[in-house]
Amino acid sequence: MMPHLWQVQIEKALTTNAIYKHQAQRLVRELTKIEVLANVIFIGQGSSLA
Repeated sequence: MMPHLWQVQIEKALTTNAIYKHQAQRLVRELTKIEVLANVIFIGQGSSLA
């Protein structure tokens, strides 16, 4: 799959379905393993940087 197409698909999935902090952190770890630059951005009520 082309990287840009994959990026569009994952952005669409993540903007329509919220995920929990631990799920986001695991996703970032897995993406990092395959050398994909990824970060968790906390938004909304009760968000923290911890």
